[in-house]
Amino acid sequence: DAMLHAGEALGDRWQVIGRTVRRFHDQGVDHSDLNVRNILLDSQGRVFLVDFDKGRQRGAGSWKKGNLQRLQRSLRKTALETGVPYDEEVWHRIEAGYAEGE
Repeated sequence: DAMLHAGEALGDRWQVIGRTVRRFHDQGVDHSDLNVRNILLDSQGRVFLVDFDKGRQRGAGSWKKGNLQRLQRSLRKTALETGVPYDEEVWHRIEAGYAEGE
């Protein structure tokens, strides 16, 4: 398994990441530290969210949006730190995957 890196050429995997986050949200799982270091990818295209020490079960609310905003900030920050360009298309793919669960 490998950690996710902002700007990485992942194609459709970005949408899979969005769908994975949505599945957790639909079950009421709040991963309040959702960032690129807490997303693992395997060679078969599967996505794993890890490090739930700050996570908890919650009802409906704005926390879902907060999780997504945290992830977007992490992608941008990682891109700046690594010099890997961050394209807003990446975020649109994540959002598209997330929306597929609606």
